[in-house]
Amino acid sequence: MSDLARLAIGYAAAAAPSANGRHDLDASKVTATSGRARTALSPREWEVAWLVARGHTNRQIAAHLYLSEKTVERHLSRIFGKLEITARASLATYVTQQSAVIALRA
Repeated sequence: MSDLARLAIGYAAAAAPSANGRHDLDASKVTATSGRARTALSPREWEVAWLVARGHTNRQIAAHLYLSEKTVERHLSRIFGKLEITARASLATYVTQQSAVIALRA
């Protein structure tokens, strides 16, 4: 993942290489700012949303986050409900919009 991608999502200060060389994202510093969001997304929901926006499948997300596919499906269901959306494309648009807002704040 590029530094620009981490910054755009608001993870630049929170991301640090782990022992295995991967960048583990600390989404706890990112909150939803859209008026559509009734409740802020949880840190794990942000991780799932970000990976959806990057084009990952549920299986790929599950592998990346060490979750089952059912858990990823449940996270997506909760995200869709919170944001009142029904499609992954809408979620990708939402993440992109939030990225712009967060990048402007940085």
